[in-house]
Amino acid sequence: MKKPCKECPFRKDSFKGYLGGFTVEETLAVANSEQSFICHLERENKGDKSECAGRLLYATKTCKQFRNPLLEMERKRLGIYSEDILGFDFKKHHKQIN
Repeated sequence: MKKPCKECPFRKDSFKGYLGGFTVEETLAVANSEQSFICHLERENKGDKSECAGRLLYATKTCKQFRNPLLEMERKRLGIYSEDILGFDFKKHHKQIN
C-alpha cells in the first residue's frame, strides 16, 4: 500500500471503536511488534498481501523503528509524517465501550 485506505483504523477520521473484531490492546500489541500487519482490505481479499500503510505511518508518528529490516524498509519508503494518522491518541480514539 502506498497510502492508508479510507477505512484504515490508524486514520484520525476512522470509525471510532471499529477494529475488525480486535480490541485496542490486541491491535496496538501487533502494531508495536515486529510482526507483519497486513492491510485489513487485503486480508479480506485473496491476492497480494502488503503491510498496512496506516500502521507504518503510525510507527513513524510514535517514533517506532523496526528491527525487522523488511518492515523498517517499508516504513522508510513511506517516510511521510501524516497529520491524518493517529499516534499516541490511537487508544483514546478507539476507546471501547463495554
